[in-house]
Amino acid sequence: MQDFVAAYDQMHRWREIKAGGAMLFTGADNYPFPIPLGQNPSGQWYFATTAGKDEILARHIGQGELTALAACQALADAQQQYFGQTHDRDGVKQYAQKLISDEGKQNGLYWPVSEGESSSPLEDVRNFAKSCWLHNAGAKPQPSMATTFGSSPNRETRLRVARRPTSWTER
Repeated sequence: MQDFVAAYDQMHRWREIKAGGAMLFTGADNYPFPIPLGQNPSGQWYFATTAGKDEILARHIGQGELTALAACQALADAQQQYFGQTHDRDGVKQYAQKLISDEGKQNGLYWPVSEGESSSPLEDVRNFAKSCWLHNAGAKPQPSMATTFGSSPNRETRLRVARRPTSWTER
């Protein structure tokens, strides 16, 4: 709420919208308030909450889609980085078959590194996810989405990715 008030105090303006009514824009970035104002036949203004609910849902879904696209791009970038090097002294360049490497190996996109070693392709993504979205119980991620690309009969690591709440100013 404080973010909204600060943006409103910084700058605010009303603009007519094609569907009738008006939309409030706040702050220097002209952020549109999600709930438009409507006007009834007698000229009274009201918040069009049904339209606002639809807009809030669309924004939430849109942010989720952007997050999914970013995750896919991060995986593609990590695979390219992995392919650019040989791993486990086998001399063969190949794509990773899983997200998390088996203990002591570099057969996935992420492996723990010791001081002085180069990071795994997903190290930066892991740190970001850990700070924002990855919910841990103890040291292990919680199950919900399989993270292996190939088959791994002895080990199936799963991650639970949850969207963290954001204020409207972060969009």
